[in-house]
Amino acid sequence: MQAYLVRKNADQDNPRELVGIYVASSLGQLRDMVDECIDVDCAEVHELSEGGIYWAGAIPYQVPNTADPDGPNYPEIPEGASVCEFWFDAFHREESEEWMPLSELVGD
Repeated sequence: MQAYLVRKNADQDNPRELVGIYVASSLGQLRDMVDECIDVDCAEVHELSEGGIYWAGAIPYQVPNTADPDGPNYPEIPEGASVCEFWFDAFHREESEEWMPLSELVGD
């Protein structure tokens, strides 16, 4: 399994906007997951090393969350998350050679 950071590419409105963080067993699986929210041709990816996202302490969000996702009381992921030190550069430094077009990685 590999973790990926996905963003819009430079040709899009609001370039470099975060699309998501994904964990996939193959590039094809990554393509399918990204395609749920954005056209794959609009996305570029960065492979992430070990790392994670965390809050300063426990938060009032229970896992598993058994609320109805379409219901009025479904909680959003709380604000205040930070990225761990291992992922800091991926989120805060521009290293263009480390970002690759997803469509070129997976082909058609």
